[in-house]
Amino acid sequence: VEDYDTFIFDCDGVLWRGADKIPGASDTVKKLMDMGKNVYFVTNNSTKSRKQYVSKIQKHAIPIKDSTQILSSAFAAASYLKHVRKFEKKALVIGHEGIELELKEHGIESVSAGAMLQNKQWTIPELLKFKVDPDVGVVVVGMDLEF
Repeated sequence: VEDYDTFIFDCDGVLWRGADKIPGASDTVKKLMDMGKNVYFVTNNSTKSRKQYVSKIQKHAIPIKDSTQILSSAFAAASYLKHVRKFEKKALVIGHEGIELELKEHGIESVSAGAMLQNKQWTIPELLKFKVDPDVGVVVVGMDLEF
């Protein structure tokens, strides 16, 4: 452990499983941070923003300083659009609020597919005829249990 300065942990399945924390995870992270190690958390779950993940991590009694320690797929998508693509249009979001919140943090306006489609089930032929806001320039898709 002394030979390494940085430790990167996946979240679900490593630090917690569903609503249950994994025994020893909190103590391990605390020990590493007490040793002055850099600790980061990654997740491919886009349902929450990094700020929301701070709360979830703290709820599991895992020490965390702030949201800069978290890399989520929602943050990665928003950061890529803003800093790599220099994206300036609206994003159509198929997914939960984590994507929308991260886009907003990056100054990117978003349109929720759920709200746009009035949160009802549509057939494929209906969806193919649906008119999308002409200012939308990208579709960002994450887990969406209602789409």
